[in-house]
Amino acid sequence: MPTLGSLVTDISTILNDSSVPETRIKSAINSTIDSLETYGFWFQQAMETYTLTAGANLLGSDPTNFSHEFSRGGLTIQDGTETYPLKKVHLQEYDWFNAQNNARPLVYTRLNEQFLLYPFPDQAYTAYLRYFKTYSDLVNDGDTNDFTDNAARLVKYQTLADLFIDERKSTERYNDYKARADMEMRRLTKQSGDRRGTKRTTPDGVMPTYMGRLS
Repeated sequence: MPTLGSLVTDISTILNDSSVPETRIKSAINSTIDSLETYGFWFQQAMETYTLTAGANLLGSDPTNFSHEFSRGGLTIQDGTETYPLKKVHLQEYDWFNAQNNARPLVYTRLNEQFLLYPFPDQAYTAYLRYFKTYSDLVNDGDTNDFTDNAARLVKYQTLADLFIDERKSTERYNDYKARADMEMRRLTKQSGDRRGTKRTTPDGVMPTYMGRLS
């Protein structure tokens, strides 16, 4: 699998510009990955299981790699053999429920990086948080993550596009690598839809087309 070091080597060779230091290329790679995180590819999906406490409206601590929950079915409650999705509501709407009422939770909101549930659980339900992961910056040459493992070409092409326009001021080379990044994005978004077993061709919450530069 590609590593940070191998991506830097490939990009540096294509740039063929000794004035662009390795640290700049690494920074550009991490910037690309940061931007791509919001697209919600299949390989970013994860799930955390919680046991709710009766009378307490807090879900619990976020996973350390939590970015954002799925827009549909992001938080569900198991009650016996049935699993129920909770509806996300605006904080102001949540505040209208200003009295404790114990029952199976139906809605949730986010406040201060915490999930708040309503009604307050009346028993120790099992809850499932389905979410997309965020990633720490790649630092060492041997470092990898889900993007280098599953979307290395997209990371490489988008980083090259950004570097060619930022460092070389080359619109022609930028357009060349942007087109390659666009093609790779279409392939990955279709793959994400196929892996979900749906007719959708974009990841959860993603714009239907890839819109130019990410940084």
